[in-house]
Amino acid sequence: MSHFEVIDLFAGPGGLGDGFASYSNHERFKILCSVEMDSYACQTLRGRKALLLANEYGDQKFHDRYLQRLLNGRQKPIGEELDGSLWNSATNMVIAAEMGTSEGNARVDAALNKLKPHDRRVLIGGPPCQAYSLVGRARNAGNAKYDPKTDNRNYLYTEYLRVLNQVKPAVFVMENVKGMNSAKIDGKPIIAQIFQDLADPGKAIEGKTSATYRLYSLTKDLTDLTGETDLNHLDPKDFVIRCEDYGIPQARHRVIIFGVRSDIGKKPELLVKAPVQKTVRDTIMHLPPLRSGFTDRSLRNSDFAKTIVKSIQSLSREASKNPRNGYLAEAYQNQLDKIDFSTLKFIQENICFSEHGVANHFSRKHMLSDLVRYFHAAVWSDLNGVSPKGENGFPLPSLTPDHKNWRSGKFNDRFRCQSWDRPSTTIVSHISKDGHYFIHPDPAQCRSLSVREAALLQTFPEDYIFEGPQTAQFHQVGNAVPVELAGQIAKIVEQILN
Repeated sequence: MSHFEVIDLFAGPGGLGDGFASYSNHERFKILCSVEMDSYACQTLRGRKALLLANEYGDQKFHDRYLQRLLNGRQKPIGEELDGSLWNSATNMVIAAEMGTSEGNARVDAALNKLKPHDRRVLIGGPPCQAYSLVGRARNAGNAKYDPKTDNRNYLYTEYLRVLNQVKPAVFVMENVKGMNSAKIDGKPIIAQIFQDLADPGKAIEGKTSATYRLYSLTKDLTDLTGETDLNHLDPKDFVIRCEDYGIPQARHRVIIFGVRSDIGKKPELLVKAPVQKTVRDTIMHLPPLRSGFTDRSLRNSDFAKTIVKSIQSLSREASKNPRNGYLAEAYQNQLDKIDFSTLKFIQENICFSEHGVANHFSRKHMLSDLVRYFHAAVWSDLNGVSPKGENGFPLPSLTPDHKNWRSGKFNDRFRCQSWDRPSTTIVSHISKDGHYFIHPDPAQCRSLSVREAALLQTFPEDYIFEGPQTAQFHQVGNAVPVELAGQIAKIVEQILN
């Protein structure tokens, strides 16, 4: 079976690329190169590609050595411990480069110049989205010196354009945050210019037309009877994909612009909605339960079970003093009657498999006060079917966080518990900073999500190993594209290229 070649720009840890690579049992799409600037993400990419190559070529020895290093708790990048042609091949497929810089562009161009002509090549990737995201823009708005015209992140899509013009692939897939649709410079929407540039990248980059592209939404047919798309009347909202509608266990809304070179003469099929939404329960319920460690130095050597039970019992007594909160006291006690905290293990931070045999599955440490809040949030969510918000959801004085703006109403969702029977909220890179937005729904575990749980909600396979310290692992997962969504898009690309 012939394969199609893929170039992956701004690859992150490889979510979009792995969706293409793994489609149709790894037989249809070959990732020629993945370009990424983050060093830890590059480690993740190299390790993943090495393991897939070992599986492809039946190199059981390399495969076993790779996994053995993981099981032994290695801390060094895999390339420092394993060598040989297979590892070298994996390394050559990953280009560590910051696009938009002269050095980074030179590395990318050198790699692309080595490629042989190919008429059925695919370009994928999502330029960094911080400047487009609503959170990023809110943060920038608080900076009096911020000027969007001088923020290079707003123009990194031009690097995508530059490669698009250079490679002239048959198909391209560009992904970004929903906030790109409303971002403006000098009062003008950025998205309108992006549409025009993607349709004619040569004109945008060199001032002259070369290969042109027809742009398509994957959720709505926007073409006229001739198959053409009117760029001047495109509604950016039509390019937003609600991942939870397509079998992804996460409410992740992203812009996907699908481009087909004009000479191909085909338009893509639309994504097919899933009959039912996939839930958090469907996705992470099977994982071994964990407990958190304590960040409080005074508690490092304390008995976790006794400490947390004592704190929850105190919370229950506080709730029972007010008739309005009596139901909470009862709910807390009902949970305590069912939970044996002493059976839960704290797995130390590690890049390898935990003692349960699951990669990247360990809990970050938390303050005792936050553990109690997480317990409350999980109990509240179980009772009410929704995560608690603000003062109404955290009605007891001991649950009130030490934040000056807690009562302002601006941060009502500062603590957000995931619901077992719904898709998760959007996994974002902020998960690397704290776990308040990503509280585990099991009161017994009263912790935030592990890297593996977040990765599964992003539909990464369980054998996908994330490199680097815990913060870096969370950051990679939060910035990724859901693998299974990428696989669905790969199927559509295949239909175009056949």
